[in-house]
Amino acid sequence: MKNVIKAITKAEADVCRARCRRENVFVAELDGKGIKTQADLFRKTARAFKLPKRAVCADWDSFAVCLRDLSWLVCDKGFAGISLFIYNFDELLCGSAFDKEVFAEMLRDVILPYWEGDPADNGNGAPRRFDMFMIGNSFIEEIEKALRYKEGWNEDELKKTADIFVKSGCGKKDWDWDSGEEICFLESNDGKTKAAIHSKFPIAFAEGDFHKYDRKAGRVFSEKIHIVKVQDFNKPIWFVDLARLKELAPEITWVSGPEDLDVSAFSVLDYVYAVNN
Repeated sequence: MKNVIKAITKAEADVCRARCRRENVFVAELDGKGIKTQADLFRKTARAFKLPKRAVCADWDSFAVCLRDLSWLVCDKGFAGISLFIYNFDELLCGSAFDKEVFAEMLRDVILPYWEGDPADNGNGAPRRFDMFMIGNSFIEEIEKALRYKEGWNEDELKKTADIFVKSGCGKKDWDWDSGEEICFLESNDGKTKAAIHSKFPIAFAEGDFHKYDRKAGRVFSEKIHIVKVQDFNKPIWFVDLARLKELAPEITWVSGPEDLDVSAFSVLDYVYAVNN
């Protein structure tokens, strides 16, 4: 059995939780909005997993011990496995990027592999299932919305549309088409509005009043591509399943691997780096 760490939408989380109930899998839920510090994480993890008093979760070592045990669930309560759902994952441990990285590494490299091991290792019996789901802003959800615009969108169409935008006096263009760059940047003349537009797939990420400038240019973008409005190009709020992305949008060449870019929490600018690297 291969346990998973997967980014999903809220709708997908509802389906997963229903399946867990049918399959007698214990569901632990955390909300990243209320977990700003390491102490918050340990306290709320203890509550979510119904840790008994004997199980002390006070530092990273004891955190790993507790989540590799869970005998009070799989043995005493008879659950067939564990699923951890983390809502608002982008806000989890936002006060410490280091702690968030340690948390992710602990789950990926220590806890989940342990549950995949030999059942005799810790005496907990046959159940080996431990999955983690991150719920928040799914990049795949936006890709699915963009699919309806897919026919006809290509580099030539982007070049023509961007030129109309610029000639309408709405801003300036930053895109080296000849070098093979996949992302075109548009920026308003005052520098307060930006849009990152993919050259081969009909999706754009825009901050500020991009829609206002697009209307001025004759809705040259909004009628042809899916525009995702974001508040900050630098904030890491997006998750992506790279296998699913390749299936849905092979035009998006994601050249940065998970070891180079955290696919569980990346920003618009990280996305630009990932496809333009």
